[in-house]
Amino acid sequence: MSHSSDVSFAHVPGLADVEADVEADVKAEVVGATAPKVKWLLPEWEDSLALDHGIIGVSPFNSYFSQERIHHIAHWALETFSHVNFVLPGAEEASCNLIARGWPEGKARRKCRNIVGSLRRKVITALSAVGVSDPSTMIQEFSELADNSVYRRIRDEADILFAGDDWFRSYCLEIATETLLRRDPKTTRITTEQAAIAAQYFLAEIPVLVAGNEIYGKGTSTVCYHREVPFVALYLANRLPWPATLSQRFAVVEHSLGCD
Repeated sequence: MSHSSDVSFAHVPGLADVEADVEADVKAEVVGATAPKVKWLLPEWEDSLALDHGIIGVSPFNSYFSQERIHHIAHWALETFSHVNFVLPGAEEASCNLIARGWPEGKARRKCRNIVGSLRRKVITALSAVGVSDPSTMIQEFSELADNSVYRRIRDEADILFAGDDWFRSYCLEIATETLLRRDPKTTRITTEQAAIAAQYFLAEIPVLVAGNEIYGKGTSTVCYHREVPFVALYLANRLPWPATLSQRFAVVEHSLGCD
């Protein structure tokens, strides 16, 4: 679902002033932002080519992505890259972990629509505050990328591997199991069936991780996240069916707040 950046509350008594106050507060926070810690996963990537296109990953159910921190992320990204896109899971992908933990599918999807919608609005607010006139065009959910031929091809390849390659399936199930245990410390055992459901979230991420530059039609793209993603190490070591290229790069970008 797209969100318009042209909505105005000027005709509603009192709301125009509130809107102006919020925008002023956001801009003040951005101006006070400190430079993030940036770690390029390969040192030779830190050159001008890497600054063509940034893909910023944001996650639901993650307290790291507060409104204030997303303001800082947006400010840094637009100052750093010529082109920027924010990517997040849709409600379908985000609900996989809840369904795996026993939530009814309908209830899980409804909750995740609210959570993902809230996260998307945070990004829109942050991009608007740094002067982006139509921020919704810079934000994509995995489900919105499904019509992209490159995304669809790699997702299909990942699904085929998950169904038929024992090593790849075991690796995906391991990642999904670790995620479920981390999200619910009281749980001590995850079944294969639960992990297989949760793995759908990870499978939806893979196209962006291995071919973000092709998906967005850029010469070079850098995927930015606040912590290292284990899958990327395998990709860079060419242990996956998708060969590593200099056009798809990765950086760990950690923004600290004053209270951190």
